[in-house]
Amino acid sequence: MQVALIDYGASNLRSVEKALEAAGAQVTKVDRAEKLGGADVIVVPGQGHFGHSMAQIRARGFEEALKRKVFEEKIPYIGICIGFQILFDESEEAPGVAGLGWLKGRVVRFRGNLKIPHMGWNEVRAERPHPALDALGVRGSEPPFFYFVHSYYPEPVDPSVVLATCDYGVRFACAVQTGPILAVQFHPEKSQQAGKTFLSTLLAR
Repeated sequence: MQVALIDYGASNLRSVEKALEAAGAQVTKVDRAEKLGGADVIVVPGQGHFGHSMAQIRARGFEEALKRKVFEEKIPYIGICIGFQILFDESEEAPGVAGLGWLKGRVVRFRGNLKIPHMGWNEVRAERPHPALDALGVRGSEPPFFYFVHSYYPEPVDPSVVLATCDYGVRFACAVQTGPILAVQFHPEKSQQAGKTFLSTLLAR
């Protein structure tokens, strides 16, 4: 499995690369759109600021290249954390900055008397079947735990794209899937065996 790992200056690139390799992938880091050649899967990770991430994606030519690869060539897209949030129209973290807009909705900040960021292990519950989650027994009575680090989360307009949810003061979408797009708010690369099983199952499809 050939994976193109999109490098736009995200801080967690190396840990995601190692996790993908442990899951059986051959990984090529790609830091410019013109280097985005043949790949079976595209992975967009990220920890950081929504606005900065979108600025780097645009500066490196990825916006149109990714759209062409995913929507025309049907190359699977896996987004992690910011790679999940940028799929939406906009974010409260960066007013006035447009996301990719592949999914309708906005990214909002946790509200209320909550410790921010939401950091640590939390359980993930599937809203519909998917092999990568079914392999973990997510639809059973004891959902697995994944590792989270975030202060913002997307609110999809279309509930049918929501693959899994998590509770942290509010029930929020922590995974979405539609067509060749699958993205998660949690960090598989930090989630030990659950993360490895999740990635391995995704890459085996």
